[in-house]
Amino acid sequence: MHQALREVWDHGGTAEMFPEIRSAGYEHKPIVLPPETIFMSYVPLLILITLVLAGVAGCTQSAAPASVQADNSTLQNTPNGNLTVTESPAPLATLNRALLPMVPYKDTSLRIAFYVPEDWIVSTRQVLKPEGSEGLVYRTDLLGDDRFYILTYAISRNEDQDYRNQIRRIWIPTPTETTVVIHGITYDRFESSRAGTTNVSYVVRKASANELGYASVLFFTTHGSRPDELSEFTRVVSSFRYFTRSEAGSIPGTEIE
Repeated sequence: MHQALREVWDHGGTAEMFPEIRSAGYEHKPIVLPPETIFMSYVPLLILITLVLAGVAGCTQSAAPASVQADNSTLQNTPNGNLTVTESPAPLATLNRALLPMVPYKDTSLRIAFYVPEDWIVSTRQVLKPEGSEGLVYRTDLLGDDRFYILTYAISRNEDQDYRNQIRRIWIPTPTETTVVIHGITYDRFESSRAGTTNVSYVVRKASANELGYASVLFFTTHGSRPDELSEFTRVVSSFRYFTRSEAGSIPGTEIE
């Protein structure tokens, strides 16, 4: 059969397919197959080969990795021609301080209480008052380097006015003044900004002193490199309050030492 097909192909598609079969009484006529018929006989074989090749290609593709994760490694050439792998530092996550928990503190002897971020360290010490002033003054440090502190003093004569005058005289440029009331305490608020640094002070008016006769001045300084500081420090000021002896047991907070 194959030999016959080859002869058909070699003779332009015409050949005697079965020369050994002959009928008595007549001459055998050769069977003529057109080239299209011969080609169609190979179509099933070609389709089968195509399907097999497609299956092999699909298996090869599925075996490849789906994706390649980039790493932080860098290849560098050393003087001796060797390659070294340098690990790049992973990016640091930025702490959102607005989400940092606030914890309460209180000083029962001074009748003051407030909240600060949990990573602040709070302490109180007695300091000297300016010459000519009377009574005691205590400084409560919330942040180091004079970043945030509270002066609490025994009010006598007009010390609150002395603090206002000092701020107006020393701060450059001349501070902006406003009046605010927080938890029933009336403050004169001062703010002055220069070269990316902002100084803010809240001076308690004499009439708002607590039951022990203490008034306070809250100072803080913010830097332009940390725009979130102003809102964070303002949260602390907004939590500041005085309390009475009868309220001392119900005021939450760690006692300041």
